[in-house]
Amino acid sequence: MKRSWMDDTFTLLHDDHGITEDQLEFIYEWISGNYTWQENEKQYYPSMSSSMIGKPRVKPGFFLIQVPIPESLGTVPCGLHGPTVGICEGVLDPETGERVWPFDEPVPESEVTYEVRFSEGDERTWASRVCDRPFRPYSFVQVIGVRGEGEWLLYTIYGGPPAPQNPKDPSCKDVPASERFWSEHALSAQATKADPDSIMGIMGKIKGLSDQIKGAK
Repeated sequence: MKRSWMDDTFTLLHDDHGITEDQLEFIYEWISGNYTWQENEKQYYPSMSSSMIGKPRVKPGFFLIQVPIPESLGTVPCGLHGPTVGICEGVLDPETGERVWPFDEPVPESEVTYEVRFSEGDERTWASRVCDRPFRPYSFVQVIGVRGEGEWLLYTIYGGPPAPQNPKDPSCKDVPASERFWSEHALSAQATKADPDSIMGIMGKIKGLSDQIKGAK
């Protein structure tokens, strides 16, 4: 999906993560520097100062950045489960009445199955750790892509915290760390095709795409 926004062009390669059009519009504006946070009102507003407008939040080249989603735009689905994932909206502590944000316990082996998950053009042959748990709402996304001059090539935008690539992925740079992470985490069995454990494995390929952007100038 390709669109122009302000003076920049954004191309999103994987748009199957349940992100709405309004949320995408905000994300494009946020990473390109056209939204700022007003602490006193707890809201995001378009940048009105000429010193703020159009100052991208990432440097040229490959990037991975977390983008908050304003409450007015709703939430995004997250299919990751495990100790780095919590209940985004929080729950009320029955004893204190205060809102707390508990994180998951490790997903036990007795609860998971292993499935090979792939989408068109995907070269995966390894299995992902999945569980029969639903998506949960989250208030931020991970954006992975390459920034060129006036052009943004985004591989994916997905809800929730970042996750390392699958340890069976030949391009995995830190297999022990990945094995530790995925021994405690799992994806919703209903998760969309471009899952976090494959997204991170594509990073090297995305970095090479930055040359394509530069060559198109």
